Amino acid sequence: MTCVVWRHRLTGSMVRLLAVAALSLLVAPNVAESSLPEAGALTLKAEAGLGGVCKPGRWMPVRIWLANNGEDVTGELVLQWGTSTLHRTVTLASPARVHFELYIRTFDVRGIVTVRFRSHGVDLRSVDLPIRAAGLDETVTVCVTAADSGPTGLAECTTTLMPDALPRSMRGYDAADHVVWPSGAREVLAADQRAALERWQSYHELEDSGLLSRAPALSAATAQPTGPRRSSRAIAIGAGVYLLALLAVGTRSRRVRSRPLTAYVAVALLTCIWSSASMAAGRIGPGRSVIVRHASTLRQLAGGGSFISMQGVVEYPAFDAFSVRAGVADLAIAPTSDGPSEQWYDGDGYPQMPGVFGFGFRQAFALEGVIGFAPLDIVRRAGDVRVTNRSGVELGDCRFPEGFSLQRIGVLRPGQSVEARELGVIEEPFFACTLPESPVAFADARHPVRTEGASLLTVYLDPQGGARPSSR
Repeated sequence: MTCVVWRHRLTGSMVRLLAVAALSLLVAPNVAESSLPEAGALTLKAEAGLGGVCKPGRWMPVRIWLANNGEDVTGELVLQWGTSTLHRTVTLASPARVHFELYIRTFDVRGIVTVRFRSHGVDLRSVDLPIRAAGLDETVTVCVTAADSGPTGLAECTTTLMPDALPRSMRGYDAADHVVWPSGAREVLAADQRAALERWQSYHELEDSGLLSRAPALSAATAQPTGPRRSSRAIAIGAGVYLLALLAVGTRSRRVRSRPLTAYVAVALLTCIWSSASMAAGRIGPGRSVIVRHASTLRQLAGGGSFISMQGVVEYPAFDAFSVRAGVADLAIAPTSDGPSEQWYDGDGYPQMPGVFGFGFRQAFALEGVIGFAPLDIVRRAGDVRVTNRSGVELGDCRFPEGFSLQRIGVLRPGQSVEARELGVIEEPFFACTLPESPVAFADARHPVRTEGASLLTVYLDPQGGARPSSR
């Protein structure tokens, strides 16, 4: 009888467990699917490279189209190529069709670039893009064909593109050596495409001529902080004072047991000392600034704007979550390390460095790209060169290179001009000035950011006549 009762109880328990399990299987998929777009509601298309062509260690454009006809969704685009990963936050309303042009590079070149759209840790859409990696010594010629002209028929073309497929940043041409145009094709370019092409041509000509290596530049060592971390120094000083005072109070308290008020006052004083040291170290209070130290070199480009190369260090003031953002979209910023490269962009397309860091932690980074700042106007008349500061920024330590009648200029105020004459061969034909502040603004949503460092701006003077750079 007892066995029968237990058998009925066990059977009932098993039935209830099976019922709960079945109910879970029925409900769980519905919950998961309700948070994701319906099948066919979200579409992803992409193209990589210059017509599928790339080079190791060079920037590669990836064009992406997303369309959403279902519910609103927030996620991120993730590009993976070799050891490099790029993240771009995306919010898709409904209905929506958006286009992105992102840039990624790696020395660990693979034949496939993977593009994913991910939301809440789930890959909603994914596509693998085959690419061909040209050799470092291979000449890559990009031929542009007009919409109504058909194939160019040029044997030297490595790849052929329609005008609307051309990059919108000069970084997109990084793998190219030549760009060949049919008559009339440039007129159909959008403004950003035309600017990108002109900037790349300006930079590429200097690079090919070998002049770029002679241009003045700042050393990355300029950005390195000297001495101990400020927060660590503050903690050390505060802790030392605190321990000495604590020892003195302990020794003194043995003699003043009849007067406990004195001990209470001493303890309160010690608490204030420790709190002040902690505040100075950044452990308490969100007002402590993130410090960005940098050494930046700018090359003003003929197509407008300047190419910037920045080496820097970020020092974090507290144990907290940070996301230091650069205020220019056409930039790439990533921590400096020997491991995999990772880039992050926010929903507005601005590069950022997110993460959780301890107080006093220093993170080295490298930044590269194009900014719109181009303050110098160059006018040539015979052998004379006239330089005008057309910006609203006062430039310092301005100078002509050796070989000009005037070299050290000093301060060049807004609207001010200076003129010099070529006297001979110009070995380093670059006019240079320093900037009073960082050419790129940095910000963090939850913490103030202070920027320190040095910035050097150079512009090519294009010597003429007998004043040509000599070969070395």
